[in-house]
Amino acid sequence: MAGAELHVRAPEPGRLIPGTHRGRTIAAQARASTLVVGPSQSGKTTGLVVPALLEWQGPALSTSVKSDVVKDTHAARAARGEVRVFDPTDSTGLPSTPWSPLTASGSWEGARRTAARLLGVGEQGARSADETFWRPAGARFLAPLLLAAAHGDLSMREVLAWISTLAEEEPSELLYSCRAPGAKPALEALESVWEADPRFRSSLVQTVATALDAFQEPQIAAADIAGSRIGARWLLQGENTLYLISPADDQRRLRGLFAALLADIVAGAFASSTQTGRPIDPPLLLALDEVANIAPLPSLDEIASTGPGQGVQLLTVLQNVSQAADRWGRERAETILANHRARVFCTGIGDHATLEHLRATLGDEEVPRTSRTQQGILRAGSRTSSRDFRPLAPADRVRQMPAEQALLVYGRLASAWLNLRPWYRHPALKALADGAPAPTQRRARGRLTCPDFAAWRRRRGRRQPPHPDNQNNQKERSQ
Repeated sequence: MAGAELHVRAPEPGRLIPGTHRGRTIAAQARASTLVVGPSQSGKTTGLVVPALLEWQGPALSTSVKSDVVKDTHAARAARGEVRVFDPTDSTGLPSTPWSPLTASGSWEGARRTAARLLGVGEQGARSADETFWRPAGARFLAPLLLAAAHGDLSMREVLAWISTLAEEEPSELLYSCRAPGAKPALEALESVWEADPRFRSSLVQTVATALDAFQEPQIAAADIAGSRIGARWLLQGENTLYLISPADDQRRLRGLFAALLADIVAGAFASSTQTGRPIDPPLLLALDEVANIAPLPSLDEIASTGPGQGVQLLTVLQNVSQAADRWGRERAETILANHRARVFCTGIGDHATLEHLRATLGDEEVPRTSRTQQGILRAGSRTSSRDFRPLAPADRVRQMPAEQALLVYGRLASAWLNLRPWYRHPALKALADGAPAPTQRRARGRLTCPDFAAWRRRRGRRQPPHPDNQNNQKERSQ
C-alpha cells in the first residue's frame, strides 16, 4: 500500500497499530478514529483491542463482554496507572468500583442527558411506534427526579421509590430548594405528569421502571454521588484505566446504565479539551468492543469525527454493518463507518451488507484480457484484446481470508491486506501482558524510537514468512 506516513519502526504515542503489511508495521495517524468489523472468533479482541490497550501511553477506557480483556491487560495497565473496574453483576470476580448516574445529573442539562441515555432515547433499532413515544416521554419524567436526587445527595434507590409511588412531596421540596437554573422547569415538568390522566401516568411509570430494571440490583441502586469513584477527572489524571464489563446475558438490561456512564466520560473529556483549548494530552483511548450491544451511544458518529480534535482516540468494534444499521439506523450507520478514518475488516465476514459496503467503497479494478480464436488447422487465428473489471475485494476472498489476517481501508490510500498481531504470539506484547515494564523510549531524528522493540522487530522481519502477495508474484515470474 502507498502511504509512507503509516510505516513505523516501533509503537508511537497516540497511534494505533492495526497490524503489519509485508513485514512492515502499520500505524494509523495520531488519534485517527479506527473501526474494526468482524464476526466472533475473527481475532478482533486478541489481535487489535488487547494490543492497543497494552501499548497505549495515556488514559484508556475499555468495554467488553468477557473478562479476557481485563485479565490480558490488567498487569500492563496497572504498571502505568490506577485501574478500576465497573462490573455491576460481579461477572469477573474482581472488585467493582461504584458509579451512580446522579453524578452526571447535577444540572438540568446533565439530568436531561442522563435520563435520555438511561431510557435509550436516540437508538434507531426496530421498535414499535408506541415505544418511540413513551421513551422520550419517560425521559422527560425521569430527568426532574434525577436532578432532585442529585441535589439531595440521595441514591437511585430513592428515585425508584418516587417512580413506583408517584411521590410528589419529597422531590418537589428538593427542587424548590435547588438553586440550579433548571430547577423551575424541572418542577413544572413533574407537575405536568402529576396532573396528567391516570392511564398516561401508569404507562409512563411502566416505561421508566422497565428501563431502570438494572437498578433493582441493590449494589447498583445504592451507589450515590459521594460513593461514586468513576469520572473523567480521575481517568484523565494520568495513565489510568477503566474497564466496563457487561456479560452477554445482561447486555440488554444494563445497556442504558453503561451508555450513560460512557457518555458521561466522553462529555467530561470533551469539556476538559474545551477548557484548555487544545486536545487532551496524552490522548484518551476508547476501546469500545461490542459497543452496539454494551453501550450504543447515539452520538457515536459525532465522536468519531470530532474526537481526534479533542484528544480522543476511538477504537470501535462491531460484528458487521447490519448490526450497526439495526442499532443506529441505516443512514446513521453509514455515517459512523464513514467517520472512521481507518477501517479494518477481519476474516470470516458473511454479512451481505458488510460485503456490499466493501464492494461499493473499494470499487473494481480493470484487468486486461486476451482471447484467441482458431478458424482451422491451416488458417491463421486471430487474437482480441479487451478490458474486464473485477472487484478489488471479492466477497469470497474477504470471507476466506486466512486466520489472523485483515483488510485495511484507510482514508484515500489503497486498501491493503494486513497480518494482525495476536498478543500471545507477539513476544513484546506478551511481555507487556505478563507485567514487564514498557520499553524505555528516547527521541532520535525527530521521532520516537524504542531500541529494544525495534531490534526485535528487525529480527522478526527477517524470519517472517513471505507475504501471500509476494508468493503469487514469484509464481507468476517463474511461469
